[in-house]
Formats: sequence, C-alpha cells, structure tokens
Amino acid sequence: MAKELTIKELQRVVDDFVAERDWSKYHKPKDVAISMAIESSELLELFQWKPDPVDSGKMDENLRNRIGEELADIIIYAACMANTVNIDLSRALLEKIQKNRDKYPVEKVMKARDWNEVRLARKNSPNTNGDV
Repeated sequence: MAKELTIKELQRVVDDFVAERDWSKYHKPKDVAISMAIESSELLELFQWKPDPVDSGKMDENLRNRIGEELADIIIYAACMANTVNIDLSRALLEKIQKNRDKYPVEKVMKARDWNEVRLARKNSPNTNGDV
C-alpha cells in the first residue's frame, strides 16, 4: 500500500480498518486519547538517554524506520479520534494552521533570535492559547 493519501482518505482507511475488526465499540474518546499519549511516549522513548541523532548526523535507518512506525501509530489514533467524535481532520488542520498564522505572524517571529522571543511575539498576538 505505497500510495499517497489525502487526510480524508486516511480517515476512511482507518475507519474501514476499525470497522472490519469491530473495534469502534472500544474507541471511546478517552481511550483513544490515552492510546495517542502512549504512542507519543513510545516515540519519545526512542530518544531517551541518547544523543540527538539528527544533531550528531548519525540517524541510522533502523531508528528512522522506528520513528516512522511510531508517527504512523500516532496519526492512526488521531484519525480514530477524529472519526470517533466526527471531526473533519482536514478542516481542523487548516483552521489550526490559520490560528497559528495569526498567533505567530511572520514579521514578528522572523526577527526572533531564540524561542523566548518567539514566545514573546506570540503573547502579543490576539490568539494566545499557548499551543502551536
């Protein structure tokens, strides 16, 4: 299955996978959110107590594959959550990107010398809910 997917297609593929296994009865929002957090932790675990492989230029193919697997798990659960609570993930993503554009105006953040200055620029913008 080496084709590209739109987000809407991804949601449909995940929904079909879940339906084929009759798993929707287990996909309560709380449980899917917990699963997303667990998969995110598994991604973090790949880096725990190790030098940053990107900084050192030593990202081996095995690590790259493991990162891809964990990212896929996170995205699958994100699609499950969107399906469970009936959210169009494409629309939610585009709306969030626009909020971030408003919160982090290019003309302010490009002048920042470090992340603290980016945060200060954000605080002065109209949307300051603290996330990216």
